[in-house]
Amino acid sequence: MNKEDLWISRIPLPVRDKISDPVNDTFEDMTVEGPVKEWNIYAPQWAPAAIIHFPDSTNKCLLLQDKDRYDYSRAIRVFKESDRVRIKFRVHAAKLYSGLLEIDVNDRYGNRPFV
Repeated sequence: MNKEDLWISRIPLPVRDKISDPVNDTFEDMTVEGPVKEWNIYAPQWAPAAIIHFPDSTNKCLLLQDKDRYDYSRAIRVFKESDRVRIKFRVHAAKLYSGLLEIDVNDRYGNRPFV
C-alpha cells in the first residue's frame, strides 16, 4: 500500500440533493479538529483539512494544507440554487513558494456560471 492509497472523505449526513436554506456559515460554532459541518471535505494524508484556532484562540477557521505533490485537500460547500448570490469570505494564504489556490463557484452540473 502506497501513501496515495490513504485518504479521508467526509460528507454531511443525511445525504441531500438540495439545500433549501440560505448559507451563512461561520466556523466559530464548530469544534477544533472536529468535523466541518455541512461541508464536503476531501483530505488525503498529506493534505489535511481541519478547523483550527486562527488568528488567535478566540477565532476559528478552516485550514487546508498541502504537502502532497500529487493530490490536494478540497472543501466543498453546496448552497441554495439561485439566480443571484453574494459570496463573501476571507482568505489568509501563508508564504507560498509554489502552488495554487483555486476557488470555484459551479452550478449543480459543475459548470462555472461566469468566467
